[in-house]
Amino acid sequence: RYIVWTFDGSYIRWYLNGQLDSTSGSTFTIGTITIASGTGIGAEGSGVYGRMLDGYISGCKLYSRALTLSEIKNNYNQDATEYDSIPIIPVSGLSLYYDTDVYTSYSSSAGFATDLTGNSYSGSLVNGVALRLPLPKCYSFDGTDDYIQVSPAFSFNPSTTDFTVSCWAMVLTVKDNATLIDLQASGAGSLDLYTTSSGYANFRSRPSGGATTTLVSTTSSAIS
Repeated sequence: RYIVWTFDGSYIRWYLNGQLDSTSGSTFTIGTITIASGTGIGAEGSGVYGRMLDGYISGCKLYSRALTLSEIKNNYNQDATEYDSIPIIPVSGLSLYYDTDVYTSYSSSAGFATDLTGNSYSGSLVNGVALRLPLPKCYSFDGTDDYIQVSPAFSFNPSTTDFTVSCWAMVLTVKDNATLIDLQASGAGSLDLYTTSSGYANFRSRPSGGATTTLVSTTSSAIS
């Protein structure tokens, strides 16, 4: 499933497969979270906290703004095809982009994913993250110790910046707190996209100091 969550400074919105799924019932203040420690795909942060995913992920994009519904639909449709070069997608605010359907983005033999934005956020394939073939191609995580570690640390402050985080994902083993994408702060705090024990996707914001936790869940369909 194609999962997107956006924050426009007031509301968190979930999208599934190019359609609006749910909107937070009230405005949110994310709080101070300066993401500068570790971005993990398939595991929390740099992997030291575990919460490993048993499943598949591809097409990861991080924007420093909230995409519109039409832009999200465009990305959903463009991501459904394999490309020799970067497809036609919104590039304004695009900060990080891994895509297994673009030949220049993945190199399982070299052990890393290439950031297609030119920002040089390389993703190390840790502990044998595999490229799943045939189509649709995606990264395969074994639920034990596999994850992608972004380096250098992806840096932005969601308390002052709107954002969009998106990926294609399928969960093979449904469990609570299996991480899809985690953006870890240099101190306390993080933003997490993770699964529930029912196979739904959740968003969690943990500001510095761990003062609050906010949860906004997909409503229409599980991702397992």
